[in-house]
Amino acid sequence: MSKASVASFPLGIELSSSDSDLDLSSLPSVPSTSALLNHNLSLHPRAFHCVHVNAQLPAHADDFCFIFSGNVAHCIGVSETWLQPSLHDSMVALPEYRLHRVDRVGKRGGGVARYVKEHLKSRVVFYNAGAVRPSPEMLFVSVCVGKLKVLVCTIYIPPKVTTLSDVHDALTTHLPDYDYAVVMGDLNCNLMTDGVMHYYYFTLTGL
Repeated sequence: MSKASVASFPLGIELSSSDSDLDLSSLPSVPSTSALLNHNLSLHPRAFHCVHVNAQLPAHADDFCFIFSGNVAHCIGVSETWLQPSLHDSMVALPEYRLHRVDRVGKRGGGVARYVKEHLKSRVVFYNAGAVRPSPEMLFVSVCVGKLKVLVCTIYIPPKVTTLSDVHDALTTHLPDYDYAVVMGDLNCNLMTDGVMHYYYFTLTGL
């Protein structure tokens, strides 16, 4: 399971601090990933916390559950889940979270999922499984945070995909309906090189 990406979004309530503000004195000398994650997020108790990780869930379900059980993150996105429709939600369930998933069908690998805290109202508003042709695998979940509507997007771009036009089209279709949007995932985009993917990446960040 790869390193987690973490983001705390103020949603007009509270700004995130930089790493220099972190006080790790209360943690053990060798803190676990779970302890570090919870400590970091708990510094912003009124923010909306999102986490993303690449994880082959069938092989790493126990590790995933250990790291994220009791976590303060509101949303946990997973790319490259490697889940198949034959695998029941209960096999990768996370206490206190509702699971939304889109499995790749027809070949192994891929797949995206989003765990959302049960006390938050959430529903899937768009998805693409990338089954017809190599294409971005996407899961857009609408989450109500107080009076705010937040679009939380989990995206996986397989290495053979050479354009983000499908992602761009999906985002421009749904963004106008929301107060905020959070886009996290594995875009497989090398920003050190010029090219179509490089262009689309910066087009997306300017939406």
